[in-house]
Amino acid sequence: MSHVLASTSSAIFVLNVLLLSATGFVMLASGSLWIAVHSLALAIVINLFAWRRAELWPIDTDTVTTARRAGLLVALVALLGKLFLQ
Repeated sequence: MSHVLASTSSAIFVLNVLLLSATGFVMLASGSLWIAVHSLALAIVINLFAWRRAELWPIDTDTVTTARRAGLLVALVALLGKLFLQ
């Protein structure tokens, strides 16, 4: 098994969130749905390109399980923070 460093993974996620957030703001300001369609396509292309370029590091199976649980916990905390801290 192998994995991508957490910093690389987080950077890819943050880039996509920033791109989609900025586009959402511009879309609301201009009222154009085409901006949303194009930005979603751009985010998908950037995401695929970034994940293909990410360097993989070998790890053992126990570490995979722990990392998966930690990632789900962080995602859940981020989602709850987004929902309740607006």
